[in-house]
Amino acid sequence: MEGGGVSHHRPGLALLLFGTACRACRRLETVQRAQRRVARQKGRRWLGTTTTTMMGRNGGSSRSSDSVAGVDELTRRPAKFIPDYLVPMPSHLLTTTLSDLLAPSTAETAPSSSKASSSSSSPPWRPPTTTAAVQQHPPRPLPQGHHLVYFPIQTAPSLLARGDGADPDHVPPPPDGGATPFARRMWAGGEVLFAPGWRRRLLLDGRAWACEERVESVDVKGPPGAEKVFVDVWRRYGVGHHRSGGGGGGGGAQQQQQEEEAEGEGAAAGERAWDIQERRTLVFMRNDEGKTAAATAATPRRPIKFPHPATYAVSLTPTPTHLFHFSALTFNAHAIHLDPGYARHTDGHRGLLVHGPLSLALMLRVLAEQTGGSGGGGGDIRGSGDGAGADDAIGNVRRIAYRNYAPLYADEPMTVCVRRPAAAGPGSSSSSSSWDVWVEGPDGGLAVKGTAEMETMD
Repeated sequence: MEGGGVSHHRPGLALLLFGTACRACRRLETVQRAQRRVARQKGRRWLGTTTTTMMGRNGGSSRSSDSVAGVDELTRRPAKFIPDYLVPMPSHLLTTTLSDLLAPSTAETAPSSSKASSSSSSPPWRPPTTTAAVQQHPPRPLPQGHHLVYFPIQTAPSLLARGDGADPDHVPPPPDGGATPFARRMWAGGEVLFAPGWRRRLLLDGRAWACEERVESVDVKGPPGAEKVFVDVWRRYGVGHHRSGGGGGGGGAQQQQQEEEAEGEGAAAGERAWDIQERRTLVFMRNDEGKTAAATAATPRRPIKFPHPATYAVSLTPTPTHLFHFSALTFNAHAIHLDPGYARHTDGHRGLLVHGPLSLALMLRVLAEQTGGSGGGGGDIRGSGDGAGADDAIGNVRRIAYRNYAPLYADEPMTVCVRRPAAAGPGSSSSSSSWDVWVEGPDGGLAVKGTAEMETMD
């Protein structure tokens, strides 16, 4: 228990039973509360606007990162600065992939006690028109989740982790300078936050924008010899190519105006304003432990069910082609998404794994449709291909936090579910609304669990 020991006095119990407590109990409770506060402050690392405790990592005791030599060095590495441009093509290609996954042939869901079906009066699905791939006037905002297909990794292929394809700046360093013992990587979860006014600034008109990335927290779990290293990578995205605290860096009058507008909202003078902030929690496992964990996860088990029925659910079956397209869009060389032999024999999976960020993109897409977060006023999740409907869905999530519980595989059905809060009616986007969103595997068990806080459309 918190507080560091068992006391003969039970001040909390006394207050609960009798509504009062003796003076000694009150004094003891005050001391214990102070001790707990100090202990929490010593063990907590601030991660910007929020902490990882909201979607905490369960299982195993947390230990100091000193127990695995050298992992603290990850947080001392300098931040990366990655420039890019908000051209429409990457977003269009992601829309095409998501729309194909959510096509009627795979998206029909039957009513049941645990989920609601998609509308039977939905228009026939057609692929998005190519007009979405070129700059439009006025330009459309970047749909939520589409930041994932910008800012590709800048590291040369020969320098990536072999087979795993991991960014070497995220991998726990070897204690003796040799090969790292933590060569297995999984996407454990994360969160994404959208700043007020992001729609006005993140427009698909070719404007400059940038990503700043740094490792901000490292946590070690598990007994010696079987440790798992959780690495929190924070990525922050905003308009312009100037660095934090560096001011404008040229680029023409239009770019400088965009940067000045970004700095003017929510940031002190001279500071970099961010439109999107994202935490990616990666877990690195030892070579043998990673394969064992994957095999254990792939073993048939009693599924964990979400405790409430869905307001809306849509089923789909990702194919290896879908996974290849998403790997290409995100510049992801991880072989567990591309090579069935590697996934089975090296990592112990029964097939190709669905990307963690692909599940996130699907959840945000379904939320955008169900909450009315559309550039054209809403539409069916499967779109109509004529510039209206879900292909225009932008999204109105203020914050989404999620955790991956079980792997999802290619050629196996999965279901994206959302649950509207009781106080929110259809199309509601109340800033006080908190929506449940989750993904079920083929057995109906929980694979991804998330919570989305909605904003008022700006």
